[in-house]
Parts: sequence; C-alpha cells; structure tokens
Amino acid sequence: MTGCRPGEAFALVWNNVRFDFIWFNKSYSASIKDVKVTKNNGIRQFFLYPRLTELLKRIQPDDTKLKDLVFKQENGRTYSSALQGALWLGFTKTRKNKTVPYPGVVTRLIEDGKLNTYLSPYHTRHTFITLTAWANKENSSALALLAACCENSVDVILKHYLDVDHSVTLIIIE
Repeated sequence: MTGCRPGEAFALVWNNVRFDFIWFNKSYSASIKDVKVTKNNGIRQFFLYPRLTELLKRIQPDDTKLKDLVFKQENGRTYSSALQGALWLGFTKTRKNKTVPYPGVVTRLIEDGKLNTYLSPYHTRHTFITLTAWANKENSSALALLAACCENSVDVILKHYLDVDHSVTLIIIE
C-alpha cells in the first residue's frame, strides 16, 4: 500500500505517522538485528490516501506511544524477513511428537486457486510501484512524486516498472 521495502515497514514507528503522510527514515535489518538507515540513506515522505489512513487508524492501539512499532509481533518485538517468510509461506511446529502444519498466506492462496505461482514478499513493493506507474505513465510529475515516495529515480521506474509495452503496434512512417 506504500511501496516501502519490508525492512522499512518493520522499523516504522508511530512517531513517523501523521495520518496525512508517513516519514520513512529507517529500515530493520535481520542480519544485524537492529534498525539502520534506509537502502539509499534517504528520508522520504509518503502521502497517505484514505484507505491507508483508515487502516492505520484501525490498527493503532489506544495506548500507543510515539516510539512504538506500527507493525509488531504480539510480544512487541519487530518482525523480521525470516518471520515474514514463515507467515508468507507457512511453517510446521512439533509438539509432543505431533507435527502441525501452519500454511502461510501465499500457500493458502495457491491452494485455493487464487494465485498461480509463488510471489515473494517484495512483490508487494513491485506491485504498488508498477500499478501506480502505469496509472500515471502520461504524467511526468506524478512519476517523479512516485519515485521520491519509493526512494527510486524516474529512470528506474521507466526501466524496471514501465519498460516496453509489447502490445503496442509500431507505425512505420514512410
């Protein structure tokens, strides 16, 4: 819903949420088990739209402190890419010599026929950027804003998200 990287979502605190925009300035790194600067060392502003504002207000606890994580486990700790992968694909737990499978979200979608193939969690970022870029492909100002919001450049969006439209017929001028 924002095109942020998973680590940026894992590090997001309520102090950076203003209900008309979000500041992304940190990313959680599972390898060092701590927050660090974002991939490109940037601080960026993402303007919220009504659906995302509504979601954030719905998940915000009444006793929220500014330093609290927006997305946290029940124990209050941050998510990690490993935990996200387990929830995404599924995992098994063994208790008293009995193995119990817990299918992940994507596994269930594939089993239910709602998804044809596995998509990694990072596809949520790619999908947001691709759909937003295509919806605004004729508006260079909107593409520049999208690039700034997602810590990319317009060139990256043109090359990796809009690329060549192979359905277009080329008209040869003679």
